[in-house]
Amino acid sequence: MKKLWVILSLFIFGFSLSACTFLADERDKPIVIATLFPQYDIARTLADDLADVRLILPPGVDAHTFEPTPRMISDMLGADLILQTSDRMEPWVNRLLSHQSQSLPIVRLSDHVNRVYGDPHDYQEGDTIITFELLDVEMHNAMTAWFHVDHWHGSLPTIPLSETVEIGAFVANARGQAIPIDNDAYRLEARLGDFMPSDIISFERVNDTIVFEGLRNGLTQVIFELYFQDELIFETPPINVQVSDEVERVIPDAPAPEDDTQDGDYDPHIWTDPLNVILMTQIIEEELITLLPDHENEIRTRSEAYIQELEHLHEAFLHMREHIEVTTLLYGGHNAMGYFIARYNLTYINAYRGFSTDAEPVPTALAEMIQTMQLYQLEHLFSEKMLNQNVAQTIQRETGATILYLFAMENVTPQELSEGLSLIDMFEHNLEQLKIGLRYQN
Repeated sequence: MKKLWVILSLFIFGFSLSACTFLADERDKPIVIATLFPQYDIARTLADDLADVRLILPPGVDAHTFEPTPRMISDMLGADLILQTSDRMEPWVNRLLSHQSQSLPIVRLSDHVNRVYGDPHDYQEGDTIITFELLDVEMHNAMTAWFHVDHWHGSLPTIPLSETVEIGAFVANARGQAIPIDNDAYRLEARLGDFMPSDIISFERVNDTIVFEGLRNGLTQVIFELYFQDELIFETPPINVQVSDEVERVIPDAPAPEDDTQDGDYDPHIWTDPLNVILMTQIIEEELITLLPDHENEIRTRSEAYIQELEHLHEAFLHMREHIEVTTLLYGGHNAMGYFIARYNLTYINAYRGFSTDAEPVPTALAEMIQTMQLYQLEHLFSEKMLNQNVAQTIQRETGATILYLFAMENVTPQELSEGLSLIDMFEHNLEQLKIGLRYQN
């Protein structure tokens, strides 16, 4: 599939070079292409009728799984400005650069905002780790066991005698933010359980994984530890490890390698923080002025008005935060609200691992959400528009909660686009829903 994409792209590139040059000479407005709705809304507001602003992402389509058609690629080759979020959010833009032209006028907005990385120090401030999963690396990171409250579900794979098994871990805090264990700050370790025999297995840390080797048949126990800057911050209870000469691990064929264009483990949903949207607006403002220098005053006037609306929204969210009874956001949508949560100092419990809409819900987080709702008798659960509601509806059945829908703001439906729904409208809608669900009192 990827080879076909490349061949089509190369064909279109050769065909469209002269056409794009001709169009650039003939058209009376610059073409600005936005990859996602947030930058589209900013650009169309600031440019108004001075530029031909287009949203390349079709309305109603999932931004995480979108791939452009050959016609869309051709349109992008003729653009005067392309507004991309990041390589994490739209990796196909990077592939377009690789296979087409290194001179495309692409502005990557994530380079100009404050990012929320996957290594937050939240639990250093009192938050706890609620997700600790063991992954079988050789089996394509299949989850083999997970820690829940004070005990394990599942088990480690049986280790064949004289062979090795590589185990990784996925760790997340109470806000649903992944904690990377592949850098200098965080590391995963293992040790034998107390009074366990030392001649059944050996193990060593290799980068971000633990490699176990079977020394002799038998059963022992291992404790996993998480360190932050050489300080032990989390420890699991013992988990059984079995070694046997009667088991044979059949490792499946590796899937075709994917292009790894993601620059760092950070949340790509930068626009859920209104202050980040202000930074995005300022960058787009300058880019539009470069394209339309004769209209600088008009663009700056519109930008100032847009930023004022965002500042008012920020003040409204701050005011809400000071007057709510509930400070935990139980979110049944995909992991998209991290920037908002970080900006307004809320607690976040989310059922998904990672940031994609096709991620699978984490059993421990799902159970945590249900337990939290029942413990504190919470009446409302948040989910998001344009997403499968299986998780939210599962929690609703268990708790009787009312679902309140938020905009993740990546895209809009065809009807919302035709009605002129804006990013400001989405923030205002979210504000009102949050006031209900978090028991705003004023």
